[in-house]
Amino acid sequence: MPVVLYRKYRAQNFDELVGQEHITKILKNSIKSNQLSHAYLFVGSRGTGKTSSARILAKAVNCMNPKSDGNPCCKCEACTAIADGSYMDLVEIDAASNRGIDQIRELKEKIEFAPVKGKYKVYIIDEVHMLTTEAFNALLKTLEEPPSHVIFILVTTDVHKLPPTILSRCQRYDFRLGTDEEILKTLKKILKKEDLNVDDNGLGLVVRNARGSFRDALSLLDVVINSQLRSENPKEITEDEVRSVLGIPEIYMVNDLLSALISGDGKKSLKCIDELVDKGTNLVQFTNFTLETLREVLVAKISKQKTDEYTFAEDLSLKQLLSLITEFLNVENELRS
Repeated sequence: MPVVLYRKYRAQNFDELVGQEHITKILKNSIKSNQLSHAYLFVGSRGTGKTSSARILAKAVNCMNPKSDGNPCCKCEACTAIADGSYMDLVEIDAASNRGIDQIRELKEKIEFAPVKGKYKVYIIDEVHMLTTEAFNALLKTLEEPPSHVIFILVTTDVHKLPPTILSRCQRYDFRLGTDEEILKTLKKILKKEDLNVDDNGLGLVVRNARGSFRDALSLLDVVINSQLRSENPKEITEDEVRSVLGIPEIYMVNDLLSALISGDGKKSLKCIDELVDKGTNLVQFTNFTLETLREVLVAKISKQKTDEYTFAEDLSLKQLLSLITEFLNVENELRS
């Protein structure tokens, strides 16, 4: 069974984590100096490498032949077992589906047992913010005085939902979203390994729609690649094919609608919307794309750059532009509900 890209190219050591050098440097130093915390909290948006980092940390603390820079060797029995998910001393808990006090009580009973093979027993609690109040209270005592052979790694996308008492007992690390340049570089490296070529503009569309998430970028790229399996030339993917697969509208449709709205031409505006519906365009996707376009025009106008591609923006004032952005943000919120 083929492996999806984000799993196939998941980071296996700290150096492979893109864009999180501010975190990996500290973790590597703490491993080298053996100054480990009993509880870590990894915070950040989805697809930024939180769970991958937790597994790499589990490797590093249990690696039989750790490297001098703090990285795991990725070759020993512990590293390979963690990579394939069969390591007895690594326990991953999905708090979204195991959020009650009974699961935490069961965990508390098991942590007293010594590790089976490794030096540390590592517990990764994913989406920890989903735990109930009772479960948090039960976890609190364990985080306060855990056995010396246990390391907790709490992972969350919504840190504001965690009680202050939990936060105060963890070393917190904030993962940032990837820049367009970082994601683009990562995708190009993977495409080269896969012996595939995606048009630069098409690849740019994938990057923009990922919105800073490395995992989302790879998932979108997977969809684009898989759609080409019966194509005449599946190894060469054009911008039009990317647009078609991801449901991204042509730029002329955005230009036409915004031009009609700016000029107050209601009849033409409705005609543009009819065209979107007739072509089966996802209106949420179209709204997001329009907002992204308006943001680019705003940046261009402030920095005195040209906006030749966007014909609607030629004589547009900043006041009108901000008004359009506000209106489309309202539309985006209304479409969601």
